[in-house]
Amino acid sequence: MGTYVAPSLTATTAEDTDDLLGNGWDISLVLNAGHTTSGTLSVAAAAGESLDLTGRSSFGLDPPEVRLEHAADTFLRNIRFAVGRYGTVIELIGGRASSGTLVRVLLART
Repeated sequence: MGTYVAPSLTATTAEDTDDLLGNGWDISLVLNAGHTTSGTLSVAAAAGESLDLTGRSSFGLDPPEVRLEHAADTFLRNIRFAVGRYGTVIELIGGRASSGTLVRVLLART
């Protein structure tokens, strides 16, 4: 449970790695009790479009992972986020390859 933001969001192709946060993208995700979610994915390439992350989450224990389900068509729905704990910081780490591009996401609990 908690609020998560993206301190790292990159897209890597064979040619280079693009810092999506530096290009105006942003993710804010809230994992609520009862496995509901809220938040937004702001996409700079779509003229500042903000996609709604309201939906549901599911949790796996072996290995620890989080999956997201929401109506908006986002790459986040296709990622199995590994859960890591580093001191007091909880992170969700995941990546998804599609059409020659690997999108890597780090979500840190605030």
